[in-house]
Amino acid sequence: MASTDVVDNAKVVLILGNFVGADDILSWSDNARFQFNPSTNATGTSWKGEQSDEQELKQPFLCLRIGENLFSPAGWVLGSHDDSDICDIQIATTNQTGISRQACRIDISPQTHRPRVTRLSDRRIRIHGRTTIPLKQGLPQELIGPMTIDLGAVTFRAWVPARTATEAAQYKERARSYSKDIMGSLPKRLPSILSYNETSAEYVRYGTNNAVYVVEGSGIQGKGAHASVMKVKNVSTGEFFGAKEPYYKTSDNADTARKRFEALRAEYDHIKRLDHPHIVKAFDLVVAEDITLSPWMIVEYIPLTLSEALPGLDTSQRLIAMTHLSSALAHMHTSGVTHRDIKLDNALVIKRQRELIIKLADFGTSKQNESAKMDTFTGTEIYMAPELFNKPRLYTNKIDMWALGLIGMQLFTNWEPETDEQWDPDDFRTWVCNVALPEIARAPEFLQPMIKGLLRKSPVRRWSAWKCLKWLWRHEATDSPDETFKSGTDTTINRKRPASRDLQLLQGADDDRHRRSPNPTLSPTRVQVFVLQEDKSLPDTTSPSSRLLDVPVPSTASTPRIDDTTLDLNQQEDDESSGADTDLEEWQY
Repeated sequence: MASTDVVDNAKVVLILGNFVGADDILSWSDNARFQFNPSTNATGTSWKGEQSDEQELKQPFLCLRIGENLFSPAGWVLGSHDDSDICDIQIATTNQTGISRQACRIDISPQTHRPRVTRLSDRRIRIHGRTTIPLKQGLPQELIGPMTIDLGAVTFRAWVPARTATEAAQYKERARSYSKDIMGSLPKRLPSILSYNETSAEYVRYGTNNAVYVVEGSGIQGKGAHASVMKVKNVSTGEFFGAKEPYYKTSDNADTARKRFEALRAEYDHIKRLDHPHIVKAFDLVVAEDITLSPWMIVEYIPLTLSEALPGLDTSQRLIAMTHLSSALAHMHTSGVTHRDIKLDNALVIKRQRELIIKLADFGTSKQNESAKMDTFTGTEIYMAPELFNKPRLYTNKIDMWALGLIGMQLFTNWEPETDEQWDPDDFRTWVCNVALPEIARAPEFLQPMIKGLLRKSPVRRWSAWKCLKWLWRHEATDSPDETFKSGTDTTINRKRPASRDLQLLQGADDDRHRRSPNPTLSPTRVQVFVLQEDKSLPDTTSPSSRLLDVPVPSTASTPRIDDTTLDLNQQEDDESSGADTDLEEWQY
């Protein structure tokens, strides 16, 4: 900016100052174009924003203004690269300082219009304000009030100016225009089959590798709280897929369209990153030429939900469903992702002759949370854990496990959430004692401790997905309950394989070689192979206990194991094992 230009607060996104570790910042790259001098570029003290009187502000100052001096509409990139086409503001001379070439990006939230900071690399960045917030890679963090951004070798202060009501209204309009620029800059594929230009734009999208996705039949196959799923055909290959389309109105403004796209992109990124055989696969994220139309997420086409398939599943197949869901959740939770809407309608079923595969779907409410603490009220109410109704609200991934316990009740008892008139979020104790416990008594005997463990009042004591998976593996060699289990009766499985036999076999294994990993994952490529006999190894489609005992396995689908943990069945559990594993006394007193 010219040295005599007065800054218009209605254009200012953020002011940066108090640089530590970047004394010569104005001489690097093209940083001088951002220079802001209060004595010549401001009138009054509004440029200081909400800084306290005690806060000393030191030059140089850099000013980020809407639509100015940014290479990409996506936002201003800060880092150590000296090319302003790659890094808008250079804050270090080399990445040897620990600051990546592209360290973070500053943009504007489409929902609140506050500035946001997104960590772009794997290098640690923290924000210091009233509390210290560690940034998570790829997840934007809004700046609420003046804050210090800490990249390690370099720190600086960031704040917004104080605006009059008129300036605030003008800023809002400019921020919305910024969202329109963002949506317009999203890469769009050109049609590879010209004949489909005649198809309504509402029913066709163009994807990668010359894909042309066209809605099949009547369109919508399923509806959720925030989106619908359609069956689409890639006319280039003849393959069928599902297309998840968030609900929209053509009258939606650019902010709403951008918020919708960011939410779908976050869900897409979660699914791609998780990559698990019991989690639905996503293949593409495609946008329409017209930004008023909703983007699509292209996923596996699996039209059958567990809710729809349940009446036709025998008990062995229901055990498979519990095992596959536990496997998916164990992998998710190890990866720091909480689903937050576990229910039968979000579990998809693939049936191929004698093969049954369950896949967890709908990650629209999922949350990547390394700190493991969340407070947003979300999910399907009757599946929500008690802590979601607490005030103040604070919960962890154990809310997924409560929902899995309710799924266990649906699979193995007469309980139906749609007809449960006694469920009351203000009185879980009465519901657990009068409804849950009597119903759990109808489940197969060996499943009762697990379901009860999932419905514990204390989240810390509630069973984890990994513990459920071990429990199911340990007991999967019991006689099939199909002949004795009757829905609505108290008949249970009485013959169980002694767990001690597993442990006797396992204790002969090399303890050092099979010690539990401190950070287990469920990648099938990292499964530790246990060799029982020469040239005979554990197949990837079975659990460790079933292979050891040479017994049939209820599942033919791949259920990956956590590396180096498959043989550790007698590992001491943490707090979730404290207290009785077969009772829910804490609800009764």
